[in-house]
Order: sequence, then structure tokens, then C-alpha cells
Amino acid sequence: MEWARHPANTECLHNVDEIALGYPCGNGRSWRVLVVRESGPVFGPRESTLVELLLPHLREPLAATVVGRARSPLASLTERQTEILRLVALGMPNKHVGRRLGISENTVRQHLENAYARLGVQSRTAAMLTLVTSKQTV
Repeated sequence: MEWARHPANTECLHNVDEIALGYPCGNGRSWRVLVVRESGPVFGPRESTLVELLLPHLREPLAATVVGRARSPLASLTERQTEILRLVALGMPNKHVGRRLGISENTVRQHLENAYARLGVQSRTAAMLTLVTSKQTV
């Protein structure tokens, strides 16, 4: 189906066309830039050629942008907090996490509260959302 007529575009985005640029940065990851045209004709061979010419020159600006971002949210967590969040992500309640790790439910709660503070969130749902949106896996 042509993108201009796709329901996601017609109902939400209203873009005429888009070009996605991907640049591998190692470890199976890539930097991506999305170029969107909201009006006018769809992208053609001219734009494709321009993208091919630009791609080799994007590595340095993309790297500078990524390096300028904050560290991964997981980088600020202790091993125990990460271990507990991994079990929470599986849907385990605090009681089961405590049993699994051989610690009390109150200790689990305290580790979670400390993890929330380090992540800048207030709840287990917000913590999971923060980790998912930052593309991190616990």
C-alpha cells in the first residue's frame, strides 16, 4: 500500500512521503534519520540521489548528537536494582521477587524506590516505560 494512503498516515500524520536514513553504529545498532515531506510531490529519484550523497557525511553529526545525550538510564542503577527490575518486567509482584532473590518484600520495595529515584520516575509502570522508551533491556 502506498504510504500517502496508509491509514496511519491519513488519520494521524498527514505526510505526503518520507525517507528513512539508517547508519550502522556497531553492536547491531543504527542511527536513523527520518526525512518527512508534508506537502508537495512524493520523493523521487532526485531526493534518493541526494540522500545517497549525504549519507557518508552524516556519521560525524549523528555521533555528536548521540554522544551529547544523557547516559542510559540503566547506567545509574546498581546490579541488584537491575536484577529486581528484570523480575518486575516479567510481571512478578514484590513478594515473589523477594522469595526468588532470598530477600524480604520490604527490601525489594526499598530497592525499587531507589531505582525509581535514579530513573526519575514514581512507579513501576513509569520505570518500565522509561526503560522501554530508552531502548534498554533489563
